[in-house]
Amino acid sequence: MNGEIFFLKESQAQLCQYIYDLINAQIPGIDIARTAIDDQYKINDNYPDSKLMHDCASRYLESFKLAIMTDPARRNFDVSVHEDSDAYYYYLGHDQTEIKTFLSVHQNKLNCLFPAIIIWDRMVMVPHLISKAFQEDQGTFPWCPLPLSNKGTLLVDYQSEEAIKNAITQVFSQLKKELSRICSRYLAFCETEQAAFSELSTLTGVSVRFLEANKHELIYEFTQFSCQVLTNQVTVNKRSHVIIKLQKTTLNSLTSIVVQLRAPANTLHSPVVQYLQFNSQDDNIATLEFDITAKVVPYCPLELIFSLDEQLVDFSPIPMQIILDVIH
Repeated sequence: MNGEIFFLKESQAQLCQYIYDLINAQIPGIDIARTAIDDQYKINDNYPDSKLMHDCASRYLESFKLAIMTDPARRNFDVSVHEDSDAYYYYLGHDQTEIKTFLSVHQNKLNCLFPAIIIWDRMVMVPHLISKAFQEDQGTFPWCPLPLSNKGTLLVDYQSEEAIKNAITQVFSQLKKELSRICSRYLAFCETEQAAFSELSTLTGVSVRFLEANKHELIYEFTQFSCQVLTNQVTVNKRSHVIIKLQKTTLNSLTSIVVQLRAPANTLHSPVVQYLQFNSQDDNIATLEFDITAKVVPYCPLELIFSLDEQLVDFSPIPMQIILDVIH
């Protein structure tokens, strides 16, 4: 998993080093880069690092746009940086273009924009005073940061070491949660229990080194069921009672699940959604019962959809298909 810390070169170098060390200590296997932005952010032909700083600020701005909520019509905005005289403007990551919508920040408030941390191509941490940077635009350009759980960002008090530590912990926990769902779903979809880290790396954009370093927290064993239809053949155009036995064959902490049945149109007499419990003393067996009127022969296809409590979503099995035999 890659990351990048944007910081002000002169005033935040020590803070950046502290954050860098914490991230490496708390997130095993991460590759984190450090990107310095000039404290005054002056872009001109005479400034030797203008092109490099311009490119770095572009990455910052694009990630910032993805981490906030605003009017969709204003999504393509720019950020202007101005001096005391207001005579000179510099554009954060963009040349002056036809973009007409701007957020404006004074040079002496750039510390309200940095440090900013991007991990997994997302801006996950920004200063808690970031709204102060664009104070003069309040009322004319409404915006707010998305929550971390919705691919947004945390507002962090960088003056507090405890707040920084807690934020990194929270970010890592959220990213692991999202990544583990992808990994577990991929293994379930491929019907394999062997983690192919090279394939997962390609799929997620996360390095093999990170996946291997955190595999015990990212790779969960997905839930598997065996299924048996206990009912005799169903008769076409006749109401039939069906019993399906589900046995959980995976040893994990999943003890209950909600099952929804999907069937061809006009075959079920009422929606079928049942809460099933599995007990090891009963060989982890539960039964699903319902009435159905099959419309055609020789088969009636069914699908079982499973849903879980949020805390156990990583154990969620893929949908299961069942075929009922139908006779005249």
